[in-house]
Amino acid sequence: MRHCAQDGGDLSRASMAKLDDIFAEYGHEDPFDVVSETHEFTEWQEYYRVGTSTPIPLEAILHAQGADTMLRQVETKCNYMLTRKLFRRRADISPLVSHLSSIP
Repeated sequence: MRHCAQDGGDLSRASMAKLDDIFAEYGHEDPFDVVSETHEFTEWQEYYRVGTSTPIPLEAILHAQGADTMLRQVETKCNYMLTRKLFRRRADISPLVSHLSSIP
């Protein structure tokens, strides 16, 4: 899945709020204790490669949380945003929308 941010890379308000929540819950703990805890996660164990900083795909994180429906919503929103970037004006996108809506 492609990374999609509306402004090209900054974190969304929702992401910032989630990070604030996490910091409020874990900010007082020793960072290495938090690291040890996260290394117990299945998605970390599946993607960790010794000597690298391999990112964990969003799909794996959402799946581990049982949020497969959210994954489909994220993919749909990303696809919509990418399409809107390709077709800047509404008139340009109308034929595409009509075509896509006719596909069963």
